[in-house]
Amino acid sequence: MMSNGSPNILQAKRAAIDAEVQQRIAAHQRLMLNQGLVASRDPARPLNLLADGDSWFDYPLSGELPIRSDVIVQLGGLISPRPTVLKLAHYGDATTALLGVRKRALLLQALQDPKNGKFDAILFSGGGNDLVGDQFRLWLNDANAVGGDPLKALNESALSDIVGVVETAYMDLVATRNLVDKRIPIFAHAYDFALPTDKGVCGVGPWLFPSLMSRQWMHDTSPADLAVGAQIVRLILIEFR
Repeated sequence: MMSNGSPNILQAKRAAIDAEVQQRIAAHQRLMLNQGLVASRDPARPLNLLADGDSWFDYPLSGELPIRSDVIVQLGGLISPRPTVLKLAHYGDATTALLGVRKRALLLQALQDPKNGKFDAILFSGGGNDLVGDQFRLWLNDANAVGGDPLKALNESALSDIVGVVETAYMDLVATRNLVDKRIPIFAHAYDFALPTDKGVCGVGPWLFPSLMSRQWMHDTSPADLAVGAQIVRLILIEFR
């Protein structure tokens, strides 16, 4: 049961996130206006990108790096001229939240608002937060139930269900884009093969090791156990891709 203060805390957190996203939108619109990019069709102009999704596009690494960094920050240094990016992404969101009624409405509004300029592409990151975390154990069989064979570690039925949910969210993203302009390309990504080292990052996590341990696939992070856990994680990420 939630404590009496929990709903208020969640509402305050959501309000803070909403306020931050609105600040990003306002800043993007000022940039587009000041640089004369709103209606520009100059082929040499910076790309105008819309980024939505989870922590890969909004990773709060400022506590461990000299500057705040994520995929979007790094992307700016790889493209010349530096693109303008409207970032709706927020760390921690799952695809079920990203394409839920509220977030979908925000995405559609951003795509349709002429003050944001015409977008050259949509960048989307989603799925990782659906698969990992405390719920990660739900996609696994108990090691003893399958004779300790890592190739049989996946609960295929459960994993298929959550991957189907993620796929539905991606298809809804495509449908939302189609309402505005079918010609806008969508760029998405898969994930590298993570190692279940029992280490978090920025004070969050770990995500993989606790579930693998609870299903008896790993007991510690010795090389032998780490190899088994990494093999299982690889199977899941291949299926997600």
